[in-house]
Formats: sequence, structure tokens, C-alpha cells
Amino acid sequence: MYTLQSKASNAGFAKSTIRKLCLAWLFLLGLGGALTWPSVLFGAEDWVYVVQPGDNLWFLSANLLKDVNHYNKLLQYNNIVEPKPLQPGTELRVPLTWLKRKPAKVKVVHNQGHTEVFRHRKRQAKQLNKGDILGLGDRIRTGPDSNVTLEFADGSTLVVQAQSEMVLDTLAVSATGVMVDTRVRLKRGRAEVEVPSERKPPPNFEIITPESVTSVRGTRFRVEADSERHITLSEVIEGRVEVVAAGISRIVTAGHGIAAQAGKPLMEPRPLLTRPDLSGLPARIETLPTTFDWPPVAGAETYRIQIAPDESFTALVIDTVLIYPNYTLSSLPNGQYALRARGMDEFGLEGLNSDIRFIMDTHPDAPVIVDPEGDESSTETRPEFRWQPVKGATGYRLQLARDWAFKEIILDVYVGATNHYKLPKNQQSLPPHAYFSRVASIDKSGKESPFSTPKVTVVRSPPAIDRPTLSQ
Repeated sequence: MYTLQSKASNAGFAKSTIRKLCLAWLFLLGLGGALTWPSVLFGAEDWVYVVQPGDNLWFLSANLLKDVNHYNKLLQYNNIVEPKPLQPGTELRVPLTWLKRKPAKVKVVHNQGHTEVFRHRKRQAKQLNKGDILGLGDRIRTGPDSNVTLEFADGSTLVVQAQSEMVLDTLAVSATGVMVDTRVRLKRGRAEVEVPSERKPPPNFEIITPESVTSVRGTRFRVEADSERHITLSEVIEGRVEVVAAGISRIVTAGHGIAAQAGKPLMEPRPLLTRPDLSGLPARIETLPTTFDWPPVAGAETYRIQIAPDESFTALVIDTVLIYPNYTLSSLPNGQYALRARGMDEFGLEGLNSDIRFIMDTHPDAPVIVDPEGDESSTETRPEFRWQPVKGATGYRLQLARDWAFKEIILDVYVGATNHYKLPKNQQSLPPHAYFSRVASIDKSGKESPFSTPKVTVVRSPPAIDRPTLSQ
């Protein structure tokens, strides 16, 4: 068995930093958008292999390296004079460019709204759908109120948010599957990334924008490429990232963000805004529209709210920016959801998340009875009841009682989609009395609304008829 550890040698880290600095300067010179990045440009980056019991260099070379002839190079690279026996626990430096590699694929695991892909070297766009497989060089675009979630070979997920454009620049995995190398180019817009930290070795994941290169090995972070302001914003939620821009490299840790603006030095990392207090939001919603309202966050200029079916937030059904800390929800199917909110500072850096779960359990609206009109009397012993139709209702339930509290119900009937009901002739007519009617609507799932406000109808006796006498 063989495993790769996640720590890189000092020499490898230095080479990695030099490579990213070169990329950043190339983008500043305007060359980044037209280049595809060959491995020779990146230089060698070392991964540390820990020798396991029974390992030998010939076996490792045959299984890990592109060419078995790298066996001797591996000896020299690690200053090994006697290759046998290798002591378990010995650390071997393995240059990234020596490892066997094969193309990796990307899977679309969620799609919302209008999203499209331009296949590599093809000018015609194709609508993206869940389950689509993407490859090297494919370009993704999202429209307003749209997003798409991608899953990479290492289990990393990337949510491309609304009005964004991204190119898949490098998608490679070692032949043994132990190492994954991913580079995407965010031309404009915003992306949220989660790279698994438990994977050994942690995958190499980079997001390249016109202003910076952001690289990680196991973390959760967000990147925005603002094409109007020519600025890239990076925010770290978990772990740490390395951001390289304008010849400067900085490490950004969890809870901090950084802005890289074209023509300006890379700023120092700054703390992200604190989490909003969502404790006052409802856990169950039974009527729509409803408004989510929470206290302002200190330093927040605007806010972002996201709603998803679960806490992973990889399938966004709502993703929008707000001026004030409130959002009115007007439509959402019944079910369980997760809500996430965060503030945004004057730079546009988005702060720490607050998440809550809530249940949508809405019912259809109650109808409004329009006939018979309330507080009117009539001699009609088989009155007809009418109510305003309710949108989405597939049926109605009518109740008639002798009292306002509906303790003496004399009629309880389910009506079809029609919005009226008349007592049938085969039913006993109503004797003189005050009667109360109410109606509930029923949706296609069988869920019943509350009853309408009761209406009173008074059935009075017909007037007495004066019969003529013999004398008359």
C-alpha cells in the first residue's frame, strides 16, 4: 500500500509560489485569457510519499510515475544511495510532473434557471442539465437568478452563481487516483467552493481570475471576479487559501477575506463581517407571502440570502442580494429547507454565514362566500351558496350549522372544483331558522385550507296568505 501525505516540501512550496506569481503577472499583461496552461509552465511541485511496509522503489516507480525509468531519478532526487530496504515511515519527495495523469471529468449535480455550456472549441451554446458530464476547456455561463453546481473527481463541489462565466482549464487525476489537479478560470461572477480536507493527499484546486490566483488544499471558500471594478474578492470560511496577485503572495485563513484589484498592491487579509442573528426567524411557515426579518449586521452595506433543500447549499433555489436585512418569500413548494444569510461590507466581501432550517407547510387560501349575503333573510328553503374561486384549489368543503361555533352542523359536504352549491331536491328543506355557512378550499395534494369567515343566512317563514271568507 502507498499513501501520499498532504505536506509539500519547502522547495515545492517555493516553486508553487513562483508559478502562481508568473500566472498573476501574465494576467496583468493581458495574456491570461488566451493561454492554456501546459504543465511545463507550472514547474515541479513536490508531494511527500510515506513509505509503507513492503514498499520498494521499483514498485512505486511502476505504479506512480509516468515512466518507470524515473526510478533512478527518484533515487537521485531524494539523495538515496541504498534503495533497499526502504524503512517504513521514510518520506520521499515526488515531483508532481512525474506522476501518471489522465483527464478527469466534471459532473453537473444541480442546475437552476438558464445555464449553458460552450463545449471546447465549439461556438454554439448548449443548455446545461443535471447529470451532464463536462471536460477540459468547456466554458460555463449562468443567467440572472440561475446557478449550477459541479462535482469534480476528488469530491470537490463548486457552485457557479448567477451571471457568471467560468472555463475548466485543468482537469487531471493521477492514474492511481491518489492525486487530483483542478484549475478553473473565473472570468466574471461568483463561485463557492468546497474542497474535501479528509482526502489524502488533499487535492490541488485553483481558481484563476484576471486579478489573482487562489489555491487551496482542503477548505471552503468563495471567489468573486468583478469585471466592472476589475477586482477579485476571496473569502475563506474553513481552512486557508493562498492568494497571489501583482507579485505578492498572501495566506488567508478562515474568517478572513482579501481583495485583489488590478493596478493596486494586494491588500492585507481583513476579518469577515460577523454572522447575522437569525434566531428570530420562524421554523415553520404556514402562510404566504411571509417576510424573513433579522437585525442589521455591523458594517454591512448589503446582504445575501440563499435558500436550498438542505444544509449543503449545493442546490440553490433562491440566491439574491438585498439592500436591507429582510426578504419577502412569495412562493415556495412545501417541504424542508435551509436558509443562509450573510452581510457584505464596503469592498463587497461577503461575511460569515448564519444558517437555519425551516419547514414550508402552507395551505391554500380560504374562500370568501359571496352568496347568500350575510345578515339577510329569505324564504328560500333551499338556498344556493357561492364563493370566490381560489387559485390552485381542486375542490371545496362546505359546512352549514345552526350556530356560529359550528357545534350543531347539519351539512358537511365535499364539492368538486365548482364554486357553488345548492341544496338538492331530495334533501329536506331548511325550516325557518338562522343558519351559518363556511367553506374551505382543497389543493391537489389534498391539503385543506382554514374555513372562511362564517356567513349567516336567515330562513324565515313565508308570509301568511289571507283567505277570503264567504261573507267576502
